[in-house]
Amino acid sequence: DMNLQMAQMLQSDDDILQGVTGQAPYQMGFDAFGAALSVLAGEEVESFQNTPTIFFGRGDDEMINRFVETEGLALFE
Repeated sequence: DMNLQMAQMLQSDDDILQGVTGQAPYQMGFDAFGAALSVLAGEEVESFQNTPTIFFGRGDDEMINRFVETEGLALFE
């Protein structure tokens, strides 16, 4: 899972770590809360809610920095 140490390794000059996947717990909670509000409003929601994993790759500094700057709380689409 992605964390600050993995982010630093992806951006280091040693070129060892090439990529890592991460979960999006904030996104999961955000989506779950939205689904709960929909149910409370009488709407139907899908019984299976999927939050995809996120791939962080070497050289994708924008994505890596977004994770670091928000301490993993960014919503990734």
